[in-house]
Amino acid sequence: MKTAFTGLLLFFAFTIAAQQPKNVPSTTSVYNEEGKLQMLITYNPVCNCRTYTEFYHSGRILAKRTFKTEGRKEYIDGEDITYFPDGSIKHFKIWNNAYPEGRAFSNHENGKLEHEEFYENRFKAGTWKYYNERGELLKEVIFEKGRTPWNGKLNIATEKVYAAGKLLKTGPAGKEVPTAVSRAVETNGSTLFNKHCKSCHSPGKGPSLVGVVKRRRPEWLQLMIRDGMSLVQMGDRDAVQLYQKWLNIPHPPFKQLRSEEVAAIIQYLEIHK
Repeated sequence: MKTAFTGLLLFFAFTIAAQQPKNVPSTTSVYNEEGKLQMLITYNPVCNCRTYTEFYHSGRILAKRTFKTEGRKEYIDGEDITYFPDGSIKHFKIWNNAYPEGRAFSNHENGKLEHEEFYENRFKAGTWKYYNERGELLKEVIFEKGRTPWNGKLNIATEKVYAAGKLLKTGPAGKEVPTAVSRAVETNGSTLFNKHCKSCHSPGKGPSLVGVVKRRRPEWLQLMIRDGMSLVQMGDRDAVQLYQKWLNIPHPPFKQLRSEEVAAIIQYLEIHK
């Protein structure tokens, strides 16, 4: 009964959001099966944009992102912030018309800066710096201006590696090396994916997940993982097409997963799919 009630909450929440007039502010709340707030969607007619705020199971904010709307398309624009469970900032990035701009950074859980990066005119720019949890400089990547696209994997840059405050080596940067934070997320996401997703999403079985993070918004993926049938019930075109293509077999719900666990799966897909 509780699961059915949650499905109805999701269905009505997104139905109401879709029916809100485009010229007035609106707010839509999405709750988990325990009745706790999972996501808040606010629409601002001034910028024609929606802000998606995700919450930890504890009620604290997990992430906050803003998307501009143009017709049926949405693209990220503005601040993109992820928080630790204690409310401190974990990741921060600013997007300008779907491209990162200016300074972005990640922190260690103890509050120390983990790394900072810079973007300019859709390219990686400036000097990116990486630190350990004690605040000691580990690496610098100095980019040649206008040479490495913002999403490029091969860095046209000079890399400097440090240990105990001393420069150990200098050379071409080459491929980007995962940070300690990204490795931890990848490991957790890999474990969760193998446990909950791999059996139905492997070569020759089930819908392909190759490029899915580029095709779908994080919020859509969050809801599909948690309760895909709610998307079908609300008439989401992509969800309905998938449902019909795969012989009306529903995507199993994973409402027991916390928001941060779902986010880890999505980040794993971004890296490996």
